Amino acid sequence: MAYSDLIQTLAHLIRIPSVNPAYDPSSSEADIQRWIMRFFRDHGIAADEQEVCPGRSNVVAKLPGKISGRRIVFEAHCDTAGIDGMSIPAFGSQVQNGRIFGRGSCDTKAGLAAMMHALVDLKEAQ
Repeated sequence: MAYSDLIQTLAHLIRIPSVNPAYDPSSSEADIQRWIMRFFRDHGIAADEQEVCPGRSNVVAKLPGKISGRRIVFEAHCDTAGIDGMSIPAFGSQVQNGRIFGRGSCDTKAGLAAMMHALVDLKEAQ
C-alpha cells in the first residue's frame, strides 16, 4: 500500500458526511456505505450490505484465505459525532503539518481506511 493511497482514501471518507442520526436525524450513512462497497468491489473484493436497522447498514467485505476455518476480522464504524460548534470545516479533510483534519478523521475513519487497505494488500499478496 502506498501511503498516498491511504491518505487519499481517508480524505474521501472524511469528505462524506456520516453524522450519526442520534446527533442529526436528517443525516444518513448511506453515501459512505456505498463508497466503501464500491472501494472493495473496485479492488475485486466481495462486499455485501447488511441492514441493521432502517437506514443503517454494515458493509461486510470478505476475502477467502489460504486456510479454511481460520478468520481475521477487521471492524470499524463510519458514523461520526455531530458537527455543531466545530471551528474547522467538518468535511474538509484538510492536511496541515502532516495531520489531516475533519470530522471522523481519527474516530474512526483513519482506522477504517487502514483496514480497507490492509484487506486490499492481503488480496494482492494471494
